[in-house]
Amino acid sequence: MPLLLVMGCTPAWERHKANFAQREADGRYDDAVEEAKWLIENASDEAPPEERTMASDTKRQLDLSRVAAKSGDSRLAIEALRGSLMNDSNSAAAVGQLFSQLPLDPATRARFQGEFGWNTAALAPDEARLPTDPATTGCWSYHAREVRIRHNRTVKTADGPERQVTYDARLWTFDAPTHRWRAAGNWVTDAGAATELVGGPPAPRYRAVLAADHGFYTEERVPACHRESWQGPFLENGTLFVSPALPAQAAAAGD
Repeated sequence: MPLLLVMGCTPAWERHKANFAQREADGRYDDAVEEAKWLIENASDEAPPEERTMASDTKRQLDLSRVAAKSGDSRLAIEALRGSLMNDSNSAAAVGQLFSQLPLDPATRARFQGEFGWNTAALAPDEARLPTDPATTGCWSYHAREVRIRHNRTVKTADGPERQVTYDARLWTFDAPTHRWRAAGNWVTDAGAATELVGGPPAPRYRAVLAADHGFYTEERVPACHRESWQGPFLENGTLFVSPALPAQAAAAGD
């Protein structure tokens, strides 16, 4: 049954959302994959504020994984599941469910089952877990950002003087099955900012960004296999680490 679309001057974001839903409903999964990719890639510029949340980002990754699996692209489906889990640990149960439905050969399933099992166990220990392979104990995939501070200044605000730091960044991904780091994109100018009130309590993220200048930081939990290489955590929830270099163990494994 075709979906009812609102005609007229529809913004690009709403048009692509409608297209995605219609393509999936029609069973045109290759086209739905392209629409899902567009929504992920353009969310920061085109999505309304209420759809720029972590939960919305996670949903878009899960949507991509679902239609990629239906289109037969298991590799893309797995990448989207990985992105969802790294973005939000609360997606562990949904990730596990989608992963179990992927049409994978036994060797490929075993390879990724260990990774996703340890990710769900570490990030969301109360969620349902996938069985794990003891050979992958203590190591899972995660992301880090290489940082170069762009501006470090103090400005006047309504709450008093505030330290502000902005930075350029490049995303790196550690792939647990291969034990390799890879750059996941180009440098992004003004990728982020952090603040701290002068005379106020230390702001963990501001301190972490300062410490990561010309080095790396990750806002995720760090696997045991790399823990000694990272300084932190800066946050009470066990996240936000910095390091002058990517873990040597991973670099050695990639040589």
